[in-house]
Formats: sequence, C-alpha cells, structure tokens
Amino acid sequence: MPWRVERADFEDGRSGHLVVDDESFRPHSEAMEFVAAMYAADRSANTVRTYLRPVAGFLNWCERQGVDWRRVTILDMARYKRFLETTETRRGQVPAPSTVSVHLTAVCEFLRYCAAADLIDSEVPMQLVERKWMPRAVGRGPLLESGYTRDVRVSALRVRPIERAPETLSEDQQQAMIDSAPTARDLFLVRLLLDAGLRIGEALGLRWEDMHFLPDSSSLGCSLAGAHLHVVRRATNSNGALAKSLRSRPVPVHESLVRLYRDYRFERDEKLANVDPCDFVFVNYTGPRTGLAMSYSNAYQFVQRLAGRNGFRAAPHMFRHTAATGWVESGVQIDVVQELLGHAQASSTKIYLHPSRERMREAVNALAGRR
Repeated sequence: MPWRVERADFEDGRSGHLVVDDESFRPHSEAMEFVAAMYAADRSANTVRTYLRPVAGFLNWCERQGVDWRRVTILDMARYKRFLETTETRRGQVPAPSTVSVHLTAVCEFLRYCAAADLIDSEVPMQLVERKWMPRAVGRGPLLESGYTRDVRVSALRVRPIERAPETLSEDQQQAMIDSAPTARDLFLVRLLLDAGLRIGEALGLRWEDMHFLPDSSSLGCSLAGAHLHVVRRATNSNGALAKSLRSRPVPVHESLVRLYRDYRFERDEKLANVDPCDFVFVNYTGPRTGLAMSYSNAYQFVQRLAGRNGFRAAPHMFRHTAATGWVESGVQIDVVQELLGHAQASSTKIYLHPSRERMREAVNALAGRR
C-alpha cells in the first residue's frame, strides 16, 4: 500500500498534513502520532510537511524492499541512504547531499519518536547513532591543562556536505518579479521578502499590530525609532504560519516599502469592502477563502506562478537568500546580518559568506591588472 502526504483539516480548525494510504486514505497510525507530537512542540505546518514527505518515502521503500520499518537495521538504513543518493528526481538529477541529509534526519526523528512512545523497540533508533570520544577541557588551572574525554553520540549515517552558495535571484530576476506583480498585495509581499529577508512563515504570520510603519511608534507602545515591523511567534495562527525563532525581533524597513504598504492597504479595502475584516496582513483576494489569511501553499503557488511567467524558477526562501547575500556583498557586518535574519547561531549566517564566481574573478582581475 503506497503512502503519500495529504492535506487534512483538524478538529481545532487548523489545517495540516498526514501520511495516508494512497487508495483508502487511511492515516498511518504511527505517523499520525508523530504529527501530533510535532504540532504539540509548536512546529509549523510547513516543517511538519517537510518531515512527513521523507517519512512517507521511507515507508514506501520499506514495503518495496520487504523490510519491516519497525525493525529496521543499520544495514537497511545504509541501503536506504544509497537509494536516496542514486535515485534521480523528477528533473533527472540526483539529489544534493543536503537533501539526502534532510531525508535521513526526518526518518531518524520519526523512529526516535516511535521508540520514545513505545511504538517500536528502543534499540531501533539507537543503531543509527555511534559513540565517539571527544576531548574537552573544562575548569581552570590544572584541570584546563589535563582536560578529560566525554562520550557523545553522532549520526552513523553522515552525509558529506558540498559547500555551495545559497541559491539566489539575479538582479534581472528580482526586477522581473517586481515589475510583473499583478496586485499591490503581491508587490508588497515580493518587496518585503526581498528587502527584509523574512522567512515565508514569518511574513504570513504578520498581523496589523506588528507593522510599526511610522517615524515614531511611541503611540503604539514601542520605543524603537523609524519604520519597522515585529516578527512574533504565534502558535495559534489559523493559516499554520509560524516564526521559526522563539525570540521575537524587530526588522527595520525602507521608506519605499512603507509606500507600498499604504498602496496595499488602499487596494485591500477596495477589494474586500464587503468581507469580514481579518487582522492578518496577507489575505486571499479570491476563492472560497477570500479575506482569510494566506497559507503556505497560496504563497508558494503565487511565487512559482510569477517566476514561471518570467521564464525561471523561484521559491519563497530564495528571496531570503537573496536579501542576506545582498547585505553581505554590500559590506554589512555579519553580526548585523545574523540579527536581521533572526539566526540564533552565527554558523547559520556563515553560509552567506561564500563569494560568487563573479566576485572571485573581479578580485583576481583587479590584482593582476595592477601588475
């Protein structure tokens, strides 16, 4: 019975995803409990879907291979890893090492949850990690010199990453998206993602109260000067949008974005004059959910459709990569970029330090030219 990921509406009014049987639409019981656990941990709907697709693929592979997923061994997982690395995608390409790593991480998390919930034997996920002795100095004085070793567990199915710069939009592609945005709402969304570097979940979760687009926001109870917005994590968003970071952060915006915001508010008031008000910033203009908050799928379809009209491919997260790369190449300090992006760890921001091939060539030509 092949498994696949399908959208589902839950009793609390939220929408999400489940792993279901392709013929009977019967949910996979263990995967359904895994979904409930992720939502209980405030994982976003987008994150849940990202985890479920590898889980469904793993379950299908096990059935084709005659492997009981509840008793999977390290040898089985090594075979599955090899399968992921050598199976071409729909575009006729083998997946990148990072993609394989994400798949394995999702499957291991699923197995670990099942073991913790006593759904499978606890030894199953324990095979997927190995012990490693690592020296670590602690304390001061003599202890710092002698140090000690500690036992940690690392993945037994490591994938060697390939260092590459994040995929971004060229200047021509950015301008094409801006010029062809059909509505003021779409233009504001495109520019917001490009200028502020927000994650799509952060943008879709914005409320009116988060938009402090005034020179002085003291009347709103905010002491920050200049136009800015606040990224706030809310686990109760009806569209499932969820800011990744637990910590709220302010993000400054340019005056040109404030003007686009005003245009959008005017357009929205006209188009939705007879619709009940909604405090989400981004809402649907058409369809059965007119006037309600835009979902992840709405945003993805919009970006893909707009890029397709201009002859290239794009996804919402590419806007964030483009913004961060642009800041770094403009000489913005890495700690400022880290704060703008809301990264908890500096290592997450360092991926944007990869220079482009054009900048590398410019550097070589500049030095050679002086000789």
